[in-house]
Formats: sequence, structure tokens, C-alpha cells
Amino acid sequence: MPTAPRKYAQPPAQNSPTPVQAWVSWVRCFWAWCVGAPRVVSLSRSQCHRLTLDVKGISRRMLASSIGLQLGHVTGLSSPGYAWRVEGNRAEVWYWTEEQQSVPPAEQALTRPCPEMLLRPPLPDGLHLLSCQQGYEALSVLQGDTRRSRWFAKLPGPDAWRLFVQDAGLDPARHSLPEVQTLVLQDAPERAWATHSSMLRPVGGKTWLALTAMALLGAALFALVSYNFKLAYQLQSLRKEYVTLTQQSAASIKLQQELDAQRKPLAAVANFQPKWLQLRLMARLAEAGLFNETSKVKLQEWEYRNNRIRIQFSVPSEGFSLSQFLESIERLGLFKDLRLLSGTPPLSVAFQAALADPSGGTP
Repeated sequence: MPTAPRKYAQPPAQNSPTPVQAWVSWVRCFWAWCVGAPRVVSLSRSQCHRLTLDVKGISRRMLASSIGLQLGHVTGLSSPGYAWRVEGNRAEVWYWTEEQQSVPPAEQALTRPCPEMLLRPPLPDGLHLLSCQQGYEALSVLQGDTRRSRWFAKLPGPDAWRLFVQDAGLDPARHSLPEVQTLVLQDAPERAWATHSSMLRPVGGKTWLALTAMALLGAALFALVSYNFKLAYQLQSLRKEYVTLTQQSAASIKLQQELDAQRKPLAAVANFQPKWLQLRLMARLAEAGLFNETSKVKLQEWEYRNNRIRIQFSVPSEGFSLSQFLESIERLGLFKDLRLLSGTPPLSVAFQAALADPSGGTP
């Protein structure tokens, strides 16, 4: 609820507005247009009149034109302004003469005229005498609805009050002149009230141009702010990616340094590979029984060079089969291109071959 009395709007001077005043009016109109809240202009009770009209069978979208036609027939006014509220088949109407109002052209598109009576809070049932913007108003309220209303230019006396009470259908002897009430006006009428006024004009060309320019300026500012936020987000993402890459690069450099430190020991181990390979070959030949004390076959010479090997054995004079001996060597699968050598000393056998797996693996 409002905490202070509402200030009544006074008609502005008829002088042409300055460019600054026009710009301020355009800004106010643009803001009101954005929030969808037209500024309410309070009309004095002295300028407004009340009546009820029959609207039975009239569709809602035709109410405004129908009420306007009926007002023209009843009042003789060509284009009055009016506010109405429908209850059942009747419409409560407050009308006024538009020529008495003056609103700056830049604000007419978003200005809503409203009788000051519609801005009052609800009144309890009974008779009331209210102080208005100009003069006084006597009201008869029944079941929350205004049944009779009369405006007085000055405070009514007992005779004028008695006539109003009789017109309201009450006993003047039981209703004496009450004290004057001053009510705090609301910012807008109830939602049930609709308004038709010639003051609600379409927005003019200059106003539309100013509003369009402000809208474009706002859109450009919004786009600029959005682009700045986008750049800031991308910059932050690139910084995070740079930190991640830097950490990964440091880890790679450390790993490379560790590999370089292990390269010399690995190379030294690789240099011993042929020796270890020859030892594994000798072990395989011994395990296969090619030379041992039982068979009396002994290893005499061993030469290994460039993955090729030459081996010479001393063999016994009796109980030795050369063919079985060579078959045993071939079954091992350690050699390929096996070739028996001639010109060896008596009681000796020699052969030359290439390693089947130069890396030293065993089948």
C-alpha cells in the first residue's frame, strides 16, 4: 500500500519542449514500453461523469466500440474518453472530455488517463464524503459497488447532502452529513477497468526513430560485452592449455634425460650379447648330447663371426655314425645352411652354418 498521498498531475505548459526535455521524454517512453507499464495520468473528478450502460449480448472485443457509440448517443460528445467495467449485463462507465487534457506528444503513446475515483482503495458500504483533487464527492456504496455519485465544487451543506441521500434511496433523517475523508490514491486502477482514450496515440516517427536508435545502441553494447566475455573465456582456456602443455613438456624432458642416463648401461649390455649368445649355443649343444663323455665326442674348435659359426668335434674311432650326428644337429633348429667341411684331421668332424635366429632366441 502507498505510504504517502499521491500527487495529482497538473497540465504542463503549452510551450514547445527543449531537445533535452524531448530526449528525457523519449527515454521515459522507451523504458515504459520495455516494461509494459504506461504512466497513469490522474483525471480530476470534476472532469468525469458516471453512468451505466446495457451491454447484454455484446462480445468482449466489441465492447469498446459499443460503449463509445452509446456514449455518443447519450452525451452528444463526438470522441469522449472513457473507462469501463462490466458486471453481468451492465457496464459501469466513467467518461470525460479529452480536450481538457494536455500531455506532451512524446509521452502520449505510453500515457494512460484514469479518473481519480478508480485509483482509490475499496470503500466499505455506506455513505461517504471524499476530498477530491478539485472539490468534493459524495458516494453511496452498496455491496462494494458505487450506486450513486455526485460532485460538489465546494463543501456541501445540509440541504445539498439531504438531496443526495434522498437520491440514493435512503432516509436523510438517519444519515447526517459525515466528516470529509482524504484517501491515498493507488498507482493504477484495478485490472477489471479498461480505458479508451484518444490520448493513447500510436508512437510518432521521431519517437520510433529515437527508440530504434536506443535499441540498436543497446544491442551493440550487449554484443560488445558478450564478445569481451567470449574473448576473456578463450584467453583463460588458452592459458590453461599452455600450463598443461608446459607441464607435459617438462615431464617429457625429464623422461628423455632418464633415458639418456640409461643409454650407456644398455649399450654396454648390448656389447656383451654375442658372448652370451655363444654360451647359450654351447649349452644347447651340450644338452642335446652332441658332445659328452659317454659318446666320447669332444668339442675341439669353436669360431663365431658375423652370425656364422664353425665347429669342429673329435669323434671316436668306433661306434660313431656321421649321419646320425648331423641329423641331431639339424633337429636342434639352431642352424641353417648347414655344410660339412672336408680336410679335417683324422677322427674329427667339422661343419659350418649360419644361426637360424641371430638375436639368440631359441625355437
